Amino acid sequence: MADPARARSSGHRLILMIAVAVAGLTLAACGGPSRLSGVVNLPGADETTAEPIPKDEVTVAFEPFTGIPGNIADELAGEIAAAAEVRKITLVKRLGSPATYRVKGFLSAISSDNAANIVYVFDVFDASGKRLHRITGERQAGVYAGDPWSGVGTAQLSLVATDVIFQLDAWLMGGGR
Repeated sequence: MADPARARSSGHRLILMIAVAVAGLTLAACGGPSRLSGVVNLPGADETTAEPIPKDEVTVAFEPFTGIPGNIADELAGEIAAAAEVRKITLVKRLGSPATYRVKGFLSAISSDNAANIVYVFDVFDASGKRLHRITGERQAGVYAGDPWSGVGTAQLSLVATDVIFQLDAWLMGGGR
């Protein structure tokens, strides 16, 4: 007789693998690598001859997030702003305003046995639209009822924001190129 805990664990892994594969295919369609393993420097990103930009001269604009309900996106934007303030990253808050870098975020909530996970990818672009850097991650969320986003609360959004800003800060400290 099969062990129910092992079957549930296998089910979680299968659903997670499917979600990662779908996210990878989506990202591949966007022209980038499909790894979801943390900080990713894109091919050619280190080949630039441009001078590094000092972090205190950098401005960053976050574009509207894709794949996340509006009310949760607003809360995440607030968490990102708070995390950026702690790390002394200057955010441009007006949509369409000039910025050194633009960041596009893609998020998905994935369900498995009444639990949810948030999978996210944030791409950093220069002013000309060239993608320079990718930040990826996943966070476990809470129990949900119907919609996996209902299991995502402030604590999980704060963890996502902190991780994204931490990784962005590390990249900027390296010269942002």
